Amino acid sequence: MKIKDIISGIFVGLFLAIIGFSIYYFVSENLQVSKKGNDKLNTINIDFDTNGGEAINNVRIIKNEGTDLPNAYREGYIFDGWYLNGKRVYDGYVFTKDVTLEARWTKVEEGVKTFVVSFNSNGGTRISPVTVICNNPLYLPSNPTRTGYNFVSWKDSNGNVISNGSKLACENITLNAAWSKKESAVTPTNPVTPSTPSDDNTDDNKPVTPTISYKCPDEYILQGEKCYIEEEATYACPNNTVTYGIACLNLSKSYQPTYFEKNACPEEIIVTRRSTQNARLEKGKLSSNKCVYHKYDEFTDEKSCLKAADYYTTWFDGACYAKVTEPLDPICPTGSIYASSASIVGACYKTVDATKTCKDGYKLTNNKCVKTIDAEKVTN
Repeated sequence: MKIKDIISGIFVGLFLAIIGFSIYYFVSENLQVSKKGNDKLNTINIDFDTNGGEAINNVRIIKNEGTDLPNAYREGYIFDGWYLNGKRVYDGYVFTKDVTLEARWTKVEEGVKTFVVSFNSNGGTRISPVTVICNNPLYLPSNPTRTGYNFVSWKDSNGNVISNGSKLACENITLNAAWSKKESAVTPTNPVTPSTPSDDNTDDNKPVTPTISYKCPDEYILQGEKCYIEEEATYACPNNTVTYGIACLNLSKSYQPTYFEKNACPEEIIVTRRSTQNARLEKGKLSSNKCVYHKYDEFTDEKSCLKAADYYTTWFDGACYAKVTEPLDPICPTGSIYASSASIVGACYKTVDATKTCKDGYKLTNNKCVKTIDAEKVTN
């Protein structure tokens, strides 16, 4: 063989090797890009607009699969749930595209006592606190998750299990998550090698798997294989009580409020005249719902009181004083709130739980009336 033929063979071999590597690189890179693209197309993003509440990080979930929604917290408000395009969505709702959910709230009215339930997930996902009106049942948020564990229950500091609908003492509390470890999969000692399927069936002869979807009537929202619609619950106060905000008052059980723990004004002030250095420390006295300091008996009407140029004076409740504080917050006995209106004399009244009712076919869920029906199955 001639040297020229040998050199030509070497060049041809190198050329073919380069071509082969280029084809392999091109195919493998495009397969990776395709795989990454498919992963991205199969997931969607959910953002949370807490509307004044504590911020919640967005999450990325698998498209067309139901998901649990986080709880939200805002001081002084009751969380009313997540809304999408004006309609409430619940745990298990199936999202098909990127969305932003909006939190809605009910402000706790002045005088209504509440407490905060916090959650220690013990290594699980974070759960936001819940504000509860005293004497109302606790509605628990969605359970936390933890890799390698199953959620068991929430427990208080004494180990008592706290379940949905429990009534707790009117004081802040932290619940702790209890978990059980998932069992590891057991690998068989002598694994059986699966048999290779025969080539008798060509692609044309293989059965076609039908695609199943679900749909709901108008006004209903699809959630998995169910359809739901919700309405506001109707609040009703028991007999012999009156409605005041979201509370029911027993007007036959009234108490005079106090304004301090010892029913005394907490501070002392220096009483003096503008033109002298003489001064003395004087305690205040409670008058109606304000603290008054040093009554000037020599001024018997408002005009002469306010014209007393040599004194620091103010007119209140038919008398002249050196100082009058702003109205004080009333303190009511446990189980009562302060109420005052055109038809209610200002006092502390015993509160009674309101009953929440729903129309026939609806079930009370998280303070909402929810009606659920089976979705219509559609086979394509």
